[in-house]
Amino acid sequence: MVVRKSTVWRRSLSHLLEVIERLEGQGGFFFRFIEDPIDTSSPQGKFTLQVLGAAAEFERRRWIRERTKAGLASARNKGRVGGNSCPAAARILQRCAKVRSGAARWIYGAA
Repeated sequence: MVVRKSTVWRRSLSHLLEVIERLEGQGGFFFRFIEDPIDTSSPQGKFTLQVLGAAAEFERRRWIRERTKAGLASARNKGRVGGNSCPAAARILQRCAKVRSGAARWIYGAA
């Protein structure tokens, strides 16, 4: 199978290897990437693909971590903790305050 670029295939290393193993097992399919020097018919090509896939997955996870941290920092700057607001949490806190003040006996259940 000839593939133009390997960047799309490298987003999830486990998925990439699963697809390649399944296709190779079904009928001797091998992958040859036109824009990358990768040919999975040789051990060197398989190794190169795994290394590039691992690097791409590492980069993807780093990008997700950075975006998450940036989102949490933005939420903190807006006065929120933990990102998105949770209306249910606000109701639970209000109910806890009622229990503490004696206006209610239970946090959950009937009002």
